[in-house]
Amino acid sequence: MTATVPSADLTASSSRSLFGRFASLMGGRVVGAAAMFFASLVIARGFGPERLAEFALVVSAIGVLSVVLGAGFHRIGAIYTAKFTARAEPQFVGAFMGTAFRHILVGGSLIAATAVAIALTGWRPLPGLGPTEALLILAGAAGTAVLYLLSSVMVGMRRQVRAILPDALIRPSLFLVTLIVLVVLWRGAPLAMIGLAYVVTIWLAVAAVLVLSRSQWRALFAQPAATPRREWRRAAYPWAVISLSWDYLIDVLILVAGIVGSQYEVAVLYVCFRFSVFAAFGLRSILSLFLPDLSGAEATGDRGELGQRLMQVDAASVAFVVIVIAAFAVAGPILLGLFGETMRAGHGALIVVAIGLVPPAIFGPAPQLLTMRGHHTVSATVMAAGMVFAIAATWVLLPALGVIGAAIAFATANFFVYAALWRITLTRTGIDGSLFAALRRVDGESGQAPG
Repeated sequence: MTATVPSADLTASSSRSLFGRFASLMGGRVVGAAAMFFASLVIARGFGPERLAEFALVVSAIGVLSVVLGAGFHRIGAIYTAKFTARAEPQFVGAFMGTAFRHILVGGSLIAATAVAIALTGWRPLPGLGPTEALLILAGAAGTAVLYLLSSVMVGMRRQVRAILPDALIRPSLFLVTLIVLVVLWRGAPLAMIGLAYVVTIWLAVAAVLVLSRSQWRALFAQPAATPRREWRRAAYPWAVISLSWDYLIDVLILVAGIVGSQYEVAVLYVCFRFSVFAAFGLRSILSLFLPDLSGAEATGDRGELGQRLMQVDAASVAFVVIVIAAFAVAGPILLGLFGETMRAGHGALIVVAIGLVPPAIFGPAPQLLTMRGHHTVSATVMAAGMVFAIAATWVLLPALGVIGAAIAFATANFFVYAALWRITLTRTGIDGSLFAALRRVDGESGQAPG
């Protein structure tokens, strides 16, 4: 029997399809991030910096609580769905989702009960947020947890564009349009109305994921029930810690600032972090370009290829961060001034936050390297410790030094986390993915060059 060899046309068509999906996702993410940036700008200019500070607390609370409700299942959903699909076991996808949904329901009930108990005492830990805003936060967190779970399952079924674009593009774009309408028709709209618009767009994104992939959902829900597996929880819970302390550290610090700082400080810190999110997006994009090669070299044990790719990642990341810091140093006052003249005072904090991007650039992709070797629990422990340090440092430094104190806490926590992960990676795997190793390779090659 003769093996079938893929034709050049088929390979080219597959490559074009892959590039098309990548371009769609990347473009959607960029446009969506820009929409959220301009949404913040509209709130600051149209409703005032105080309203922006209150909105920042709502968004941060929704993000943090969504991770708690999701319990990490959205981070492993794509991996397990792809595994079940490859093994022709679609019945386990429904069981996996059922387990995740039960966590969302139980967690939401517990948080709601806690919120009611706090409300009865009359204590408001976050200024400007009352019972109405608390209800919106819970609804938004539940919607976000459901959205991320559904999206991760569709990614595992190779429906990446339909899974990701509703959250990355449709939701922020709808929210921006709604804000513009509010500014025109109701300049004095309360926080509850802005929060309601934000929560509604979250649930519209959920509906979009369900509608765009309705045939896949119908096929999944038609499968017989399977018995849930305990291993799913063991795999999910560490990722909840990683997600909270890595992806949502900024939101955690915003909430801390809302407790110990003023509305002005929350607004300035939120704007500085918005700019840093844009910069971090560039760093993640650089890593995503090299990650397949890194994974391939690690899987095949090709240390030479792995070292070469790590050197390229480090060089590109450091160059990018240097450009970002220089840009913020020169244009920072102008960028901050877009949100109001009073925001210009946060220029120093903006530069310090940008400096917080230096550790992941110089210490290399240590979290990814540890994950490749199955040490994600170690990453979770280190990142959780870093988050605790950042919270404590912000609690102390923000009242003492103002916004720049919170920026110092963020940057310092980043340094300790990435330095620790780099050291652990070197000890456990023997892989040095830092800039220092890259420079040693360059020096070694220079020394071997003919004179």
